[in-house]
Amino acid sequence: MKTSASLRWVGWLVIASGISMIASVVFNIMAVSNGSITPGTHSHSVLVETFDVLTTGFLIPLPFAFHMIYRTYAPHLSLVSMLIGVITLISVTILHILFVFEVLWFIDSLMYYAYICIGLILWLMITAYLAYKGRKPAYGTLLNLLGASLVAFPVWVFWLGYILAAGKLTDQSV
Repeated sequence: MKTSASLRWVGWLVIASGISMIASVVFNIMAVSNGSITPGTHSHSVLVETFDVLTTGFLIPLPFAFHMIYRTYAPHLSLVSMLIGVITLISVTILHILFVFEVLWFIDSLMYYAYICIGLILWLMITAYLAYKGRKPAYGTLLNLLGASLVAFPVWVFWLGYILAAGKLTDQSV
């Protein structure tokens, strides 16, 4: 994970996560509009949930990449941030896998989502501070605060994916 090539791979995975997120939203809109999903009930779309698994699963290497980038500036905080990010992303991925196999239903797991949102926001707020402290990448603080807002999460995914995939964070900057 120390090379720019591995950071580029993480960037491509982040971009793949964004594409999967768009597919999930599109198929979710289609499922709700044709009546196969009714909000507030035990109905779901395996296709939507599969894209949700991919969306979160593709992001799992990202906390490790952030740790490699920011550990020289704040080693302990970077490690805590990595642990929060990994636990949060693995938890939400497992939650979506449980939806795919109908072990859990979305309507019954809203409290889990509240905890996951808190973990995600905390992870991205710490990462925004680390970006501020390390000044990497340019506008990294703003970038991670956008992600933490959750409203601008898609912007964060594609912007960050581009920065990593384009090799804007090289070995010399890590």
